[in-house]
Amino acid sequence: MSVLFLSSYAKGDSAEQAVLTPVEALCAGELDSTAHPLLAIAATGSSLHIPFNQFTDVRPATKAVRNKGFFVARWKGEPVFVKKTPLKHEPYHQLPERSWLAIINSFPLGTRLIGSTTFQGEPAIVTDYVDGINEKEASKSADFILTETMKAEMRSAAAIFNSRGIYSNDLQFMFTKDGHAIVIDPEWYYSPTLPPPKKQLPKPMPALNTYNCRADCLVEQKILRLSR
Repeated sequence: MSVLFLSSYAKGDSAEQAVLTPVEALCAGELDSTAHPLLAIAATGSSLHIPFNQFTDVRPATKAVRNKGFFVARWKGEPVFVKKTPLKHEPYHQLPERSWLAIINSFPLGTRLIGSTTFQGEPAIVTDYVDGINEKEASKSADFILTETMKAEMRSAAAIFNSRGIYSNDLQFMFTKDGHAIVIDPEWYYSPTLPPPKKQLPKPMPALNTYNCRADCLVEQKILRLSR
């Protein structure tokens, strides 16, 4: 098994009380992969770590993204996304974002995970670049049209999430220039088949502590909001 998806938040509250993340526990043989199939998926994938000095032309991915850790760069001459995944967030996640991305890539959904890097002292994931706009930009654009293909792909993604028992109050899509809907930012996902996060989010984000939104409900709300 690759260890790319082991959490960087792996030491617990002290060096004396080390706490394994779910993926680490699986790799260490302390969890049964047949009982936790999503963990088995999360523990496979590219183990590539890319030194940040190999990236060029690093710039913010979009003005509309609230997460200031989301960038576009070039690697080996090709555009890629680089997204910081701060360590301070990991105790509140059931799995690190890179683990969820590996899981949904296997369905297959989402931007392809290429590897990891370290940017401005924080761990980051590197994925394929998608030429498009996010939901916030789409909602503000007078030229954006949510096509039937996009709607179908959003509903298909929702059906996959429902069938796999994955919930999210923050399901997000990017809409490409060639008319497709791509799942992005698989950060606040939850599955009742996995161990819970180490910590619960403080207020004012109680909804993200419940993770009670079915993907199909979220998608229909988004389609209604983005349709004109």
